[in-house]
Amino acid sequence: MTLSDYTGYDYRKDFWQRSDRRYEDLLEQDTMGRFFVRYFPKNGEVMDLGCGFGRLTAVYAPLASRIVLFDYAQHLLDQAKETWGGDSRFEFLQGDARVASTVADGRLDMVMSIRTLHHLPDYGRVFFQVFRVLKPGGVFVFEIPNKRHILNVFRFFLGKQQNPFTSEPLQLGDAFFNYHPTEVLAALESAGFVIQETVSLSFFRIGLLKRFVSPKILVTMDRVLQVVLGWAWITPSLYCVAKKPA
Repeated sequence: MTLSDYTGYDYRKDFWQRSDRRYEDLLEQDTMGRFFVRYFPKNGEVMDLGCGFGRLTAVYAPLASRIVLFDYAQHLLDQAKETWGGDSRFEFLQGDARVASTVADGRLDMVMSIRTLHHLPDYGRVFFQVFRVLKPGGVFVFEIPNKRHILNVFRFFLGKQQNPFTSEPLQLGDAFFNYHPTEVLAALESAGFVIQETVSLSFFRIGLLKRFVSPKILVTMDRVLQVVLGWAWITPSLYCVAKKPA
């Protein structure tokens, strides 16, 4: 499968710098910040797998002794390098996450991968590579693009969407997929990981709400619903934390 490298598309300007994405951006910064406080050892080493232009790097940069920014798209990696290239703690790697990289076995304390899995129908291969580069006891934090979120369920019952409860990926474009969470978690365990927790977030990814309600208020409300309804897996994004056994 050919991966998307966002050729001809300004991912930073045309997607993340739009006002209607501010809620998602703040929410993901908030969520990853909490995960780093909870799971990341002081002065540990981290890889941002699918880092893009380094959107979330400022969240974890103050905490890490070494940082690997890894992406398939060279032009996005170049944008990240423009911001962080002067910091000697950073290493920039271009490559395919499904195959072995130059990162040594058992080197990293954490691998994070946000908004990357939706490009990878063969994500199981990525899990084995992540397992390889983590230290025993290392943590993998990643996002699952959830095919069985509540809007897809409604669309299905209206006859406008394929069944979101089946196991096969939901293909939304040439290189864009959503998955059933249980299938992803099963592949994760097959790679050797032990699941620590899953968190549902992005409850308010609705255009009208994002237009009229402050992003900061939506993030606060989202954090409440993560506690109350996190078990239901009804949101478009699920975050999973998994550990390589010590």
